Amino acid sequence: MNITKMFVKKKLVYIYLSDGRFFKVAKKGFAGLDLYEGLEVDYDDITSIRVKSYEIAANKDAAVLLARSFLSEKQLRQKLMKREHKKRFINSTVKYCKEYELIDDKRFARVLLNSLRLKGKSKRAIEMSLYKAGVKSKIINNVLKSISIGTESKLLKDAIRKYYPLYEHKDDCKEVFIKALIRKGFDYSNTRRLIEVYIKNIKRKNRGER
Repeated sequence: MNITKMFVKKKLVYIYLSDGRFFKVAKKGFAGLDLYEGLEVDYDDITSIRVKSYEIAANKDAAVLLARSFLSEKQLRQKLMKREHKKRFINSTVKYCKEYELIDDKRFARVLLNSLRLKGKSKRAIEMSLYKAGVKSKIINNVLKSISIGTESKLLKDAIRKYYPLYEHKDDCKEVFIKALIRKGFDYSNTRRLIEVYIKNIKRKNRGER
């Protein structure tokens, strides 16, 4: 059999054969198939051709997604599902990405940890973000070991300095600010203590300036 006609319709390419039958392949995977009109095709090969087109399509979407942002395995799977890829092709794409180190949850955990620390997030908030991203507990526990009690205290102090100007003119400033930082995952008692110290220091400084 030979390919007699091909045309695109939405997300698919329709391929017609000389015996009157046709089959469909993924549009995004078509370029990697090297199909053209007049090409001789064995009917027994059609299934593997179709499968290959969907694998290529899923790989292409994964490459685009990973170029845009750093993702965990779970996040990549979720985004590929939203793009309507079937589970079997998502599995093959994830395997491909792992083999070529395009995704690595250990590396993802370290990068996310550093990013959230720079944003002033608490250890608890970082832990919850990693769980939400689907990172395994063992990896989370290992990466969180880098956050000591002293580091957590520094994160809290940095957060107080960063966000206090947003709350200092609000009514009941201290209580509102404490609640805001607790929502970020910081411990209540330490948050209250350090905020009270910070506010006292500011007032002392202001009196000195007068």
